[in-house]
Amino acid sequence: MRILYITNANYTINDGGGISARKQIDNLSSICINNRWVFNSISLNDADSQVKLSKNLILSALARVAGHSSYLYINRIRIMRFVKEFTPDIVFLGLSRFGFLAKEIKKLLPNCKIVIICDNVELDFADSYYTRLPVIVRSAVTAWEKSIVYKEEATCLSYADGLVTLCLRDYNRLRKIYDFKQLPNEIIPVCVKKNVLLSFESEVRVVSFFGTLNYAVNIDALYWFLDNVWINFHHDKRVKFVVGGRSPSRTLTAKILRTPNIKFCPNYESIDNIIPRNAMNVVPIQHGAGMKVKVAESLSMGLFTVGSDEALVGYDEALSSSGLIKANTPEEYIDAIKRFIVMDAQDLTQLSTDNQNMFNKYYSYERVKRCLTSLLKKIV
Repeated sequence: MRILYITNANYTINDGGGISARKQIDNLSSICINNRWVFNSISLNDADSQVKLSKNLILSALARVAGHSSYLYINRIRIMRFVKEFTPDIVFLGLSRFGFLAKEIKKLLPNCKIVIICDNVELDFADSYYTRLPVIVRSAVTAWEKSIVYKEEATCLSYADGLVTLCLRDYNRLRKIYDFKQLPNEIIPVCVKKNVLLSFESEVRVVSFFGTLNYAVNIDALYWFLDNVWINFHHDKRVKFVVGGRSPSRTLTAKILRTPNIKFCPNYESIDNIIPRNAMNVVPIQHGAGMKVKVAESLSMGLFTVGSDEALVGYDEALSSSGLIKANTPEEYIDAIKRFIVMDAQDLTQLSTDNQNMFNKYYSYERVKRCLTSLLKKIV
């Protein structure tokens, strides 16, 4: 058996796309080693990638002018050259916008099985691509992008032999939009490789927020939290807000720096350096798609976690943990923080243990291997 995984992501980066790509590469390669199969992958900025991908804003723009929504379209000749050489039995496509690849692979290798990894319903996710553009331009560009994404996602699903989604909501949404044929499928939630062991405690209680800070969903969530929740704790010496993430804009940086009682850690090297193990992590996501990686990361660190309905989509099993609670209104977050401030250290340690146990049971790599193995049995 020969398996190929193709992604547009850089799996060495610790963002949503990178974590997803790493999850697939690590577990597919492990399955292949155990079964003495051959595995190869194509990914961005990967020394071991079988195709060296080129990516920049010009290539992304050229792809869209050509009617496609990924820079991989410009790299497709090199990709298809390797596909022809490798002759895979199964290709896992790491994005449902790779309709052009699904079509060309099936044309070249009609018996090759194609599995789509759908981490988001890309048609819905497209609304967040251009949030930084001026309003007068944004609506037209977004409409054009969505028309391209719809075509690509529909094409991808029409050639698929198997499907992986992060949660049931995404699977049902895809079925509603595209009405594609019934496919062998698995729901594989966000999973990270291992528990992160945080090394220090803080005498002052710490509320944390971490994530990619040039991503519109995270930016909106942070603005909302600062304006509606943290304003009530500007002068509370019992607690501090730690914000960490890469690539913040000047506007967001200025907003954070002028807000009292915040420690700002842009582009931090290791989360272990900025967040204590007795912190509370907030995930006040207001909109988006798929599952939120930062919740799984938070559970893996054993952090007391408070998140919105949107943030906790797909984490149904984890909601039975006492260390993961829902909050949607400012009042609910404020109450949670007040409760956290006066929480007994022993109780907080127990919440941490509960969350790490929940992570190990539902959101570790063991689950990914089980589900991928099950899917492979269905399609081979």
